Amino acid sequence: MNVTYWKWVVAFASSVFVMASAQAAGWQIYSSQFAQPYNASDATKIDYLTDGARSFATYPTSLIFPFVRASTGTTGASAWVQSYLSSGTLSATIYSFRENGTLITSRSGSTSTTGWSQFNLNFTGAGNSEFYGRYSALVTVPANSQGHLKGIELYDN
Repeated sequence: MNVTYWKWVVAFASSVFVMASAQAAGWQIYSSQFAQPYNASDATKIDYLTDGARSFATYPTSLIFPFVRASTGTTGASAWVQSYLSSGTLSATIYSFRENGTLITSRSGSTSTTGWSQFNLNFTGAGNSEFYGRYSALVTVPANSQGHLKGIELYDN
């Protein structure tokens, strides 16, 4: 199947998941099952586990991961990037967009902590995100299945 088909499937599944999570206050959990290879040539090198996405490639691989903040609050949100590593580094940049697609800001971070870990990318404060704001995460996972992205949790502040 072609890449366009899978992007549509991911977009549809993401919107269904976001609508379901919109009912919850505070925390919104986004599974890495929605992450897709940033480069189409890496599509066969990504393995989707029940608890994360990892790369079989011999080089670190980038994943793109869109999600929507399901809140009408105006004070922003905190994004917690969750990973499991046996070695290597997982890095992430999350971009915050207005509803019309204009970039507001971005935050970056990484971890080399072995085992389960998470790090926070803070979008709190007026002007860092909008209600029902759009986000896109660019996450680089380690080579040779040495770690995986478990997901992203968004907490409304």
